[in-house]
Amino acid sequence: MVESVMEGIALTGLDGIVTEANEKAVQMFGLRSEDELLGKTTLEFIAQRDRKRAAVDMQEIGKQGAVRYIDCTLLKADGSEYPGEIRASVKTDASGNPVGFIAVIRDVTERKRAEEALKESEERYRLLLECVTDGVQVQDREFRYLLVNDELARMAQMPKEKLLGSKMTDVFPGVEETVFFRTYKNVIETSEPGVASDEFVFEDGRRRWFKVHAYPAPEGLLVIVTDITEGKLMQERLIVSQRLATLGQFSGSISHELRNSLATIDSSVYYLKTMLRDTNGKVQEHLKRMKSSVDNATTTIQNLLNLTRMREPRLARLDFRAITSEAIAATKVPAGVRVTRDFPEQEVRVNADPEQLSMAFKNIVDNAVEAMEGKGTLTATVRSAADSQAEVSFADTGPGIPPEDLDRIFEPLFSTKAKGIGFGLSIAKMVIDRHGGTMEAKSGPGKGAILTIRLPLDINRGKEG
Repeated sequence: MVESVMEGIALTGLDGIVTEANEKAVQMFGLRSEDELLGKTTLEFIAQRDRKRAAVDMQEIGKQGAVRYIDCTLLKADGSEYPGEIRASVKTDASGNPVGFIAVIRDVTERKRAEEALKESEERYRLLLECVTDGVQVQDREFRYLLVNDELARMAQMPKEKLLGSKMTDVFPGVEETVFFRTYKNVIETSEPGVASDEFVFEDGRRRWFKVHAYPAPEGLLVIVTDITEGKLMQERLIVSQRLATLGQFSGSISHELRNSLATIDSSVYYLKTMLRDTNGKVQEHLKRMKSSVDNATTTIQNLLNLTRMREPRLARLDFRAITSEAIAATKVPAGVRVTRDFPEQEVRVNADPEQLSMAFKNIVDNAVEAMEGKGTLTATVRSAADSQAEVSFADTGPGIPPEDLDRIFEPLFSTKAKGIGFGLSIAKMVIDRHGGTMEAKSGPGKGAILTIRLPLDINRGKEG
């Protein structure tokens, strides 16, 4: 994933010395191999006139733990320069202690050229409007859209005709509370350019991250909008993979030691239950609690190993209906939870690892049952989607997931429950990702939650085999 992105990525220590880099970063600095980059500081590849400012920015990032964009002139090995942008963030270990920096490096030559041309003359930026890959908008001092390009309309998922002549505050309710709006107001009031980046939530629930460059213009305001969602997601995935790597380094040895201790406790509990069979109920209740605690600890250890040492899937032809029913049957569903199945009559076949898929589905069902706290309805729906995808969804009637947590529920070690450490949904998401599928959650406070899994349909599902 890191080698396939269009940006350069470099990992450094707290001293700024590069420890890892992808091939794109090597190319961007005009080097022949990663070895020529390792051991050097990132400041060495920034023009001398920008180094002091970049160093101050990096110090602030280290102190605040924030993400910051550093606009600077970058250097190639042959001494040539080009405009660049570094998105820097703090890299932490498993305990949350800072151990270095993650730098996502971007060549912004084309964007800078476009921005300079747009500022030079109104006629020129009109000609270039549809050539740039970023969204472009011009607004008057009342934040009414005077000009937008096709890319901006695509980002907003609205026709240009609806945007033109409309006020931004009317088209996007609540935008006055965003960092973007405050930046636009400041540019108009001070006639000084402004930069901002943040997440924007659309009325239909879409969540995208944007970075905006705002400039004073004769009409009022010129804004260049860049969708940075994919880059942010990639960086978050990189951080998650680092956490998993750290967990994996010690999970094997620790799990072995803990399992031995738990096995001793388990056998002792069994012996005591046998020997104290005729004792009062209070003694038996305590032994039952000990047994339950041992089982919970063993499950946690196994989940840790599943998360950090998952093997490659061993594919077989499976029926989504059967694997869903098996996951529900394997879960201890309390009597107060009603389970409904909405399955088609015909098979919905996929190519998947039966053991891993069953584990993923069981974790999802377990999570839904726990969320309902003993009463409610769990609805499992299986269908063949129109785009050659097999789809299964699990809907519960629990309290739902707060909007601020919706994007984090698949992160390892993240949990909103009083008990548990957040492995179940992380494991399920990893399984689905390894099968080339998607997994998404929809919810709202008090509205329950729906988790939907989609995998490619088996194209030979109608044949024997």
